[in-house]
Amino acid sequence: MRKPKYFTRTVVGIIVVAVAVSVYAVNSSVNTLSATAKEDTKIAAEYHLLFDTNDTQKDELRARGYSESEIAKIDQEDFQELERTWLISEEQAAIWKEINPELADVDIFAWTNADLQAYIATLNGQLQLERLPTSEQIAQLENRGIALDVAHQMLRDYIYISYDHLLAQSDDTLKLLSEKIIEAQQIAAESLQHKNAVKRAYQESLK
Repeated sequence: MRKPKYFTRTVVGIIVVAVAVSVYAVNSSVNTLSATAKEDTKIAAEYHLLFDTNDTQKDELRARGYSESEIAKIDQEDFQELERTWLISEEQAAIWKEINPELADVDIFAWTNADLQAYIATLNGQLQLERLPTSEQIAQLENRGIALDVAHQMLRDYIYISYDHLLAQSDDTLKLLSEKIIEAQQIAAESLQHKNAVKRAYQESLK
């Protein structure tokens, strides 16, 4: 029995549509994969820019017996963790003994970098306690719109030797410096967030 022409045309039309849909699906899948691959490549490039060890660090790892394949898997954060476990150099130990008489009888030649960092943190903590502002100085800072953590950074990073010295500056000077410090803090926080996001995205792309 012959099929009507309209039936044949309908079947052909369905086949054409089905093929078109199939081709579209394949093309969409390819485009998606291509876009994903491009994004992964971009993420990988930024990750390596932010986290790859530099030549000096690579040389240090080679000197400590790491193979090239091992070095390739070590990023900046890994290096910092490894570095904390290494003994400080004899030159470092000698310098610290010379500038800190209290270390004269301490065997700091057996200290790791982590031990030295802990010692420096203790010294900084003692210095901060010695330089804590009085309640009157805190009130003056608050009245002039200077947050205590910002004032502390002014003393730590700039030329001011005491809170009295700091408070002797003009309002315009303190306002400008405070704005610079707050902006730097915000940039540092955003940079850290960005780095963490890049690392998470890179690790996700490897799965």
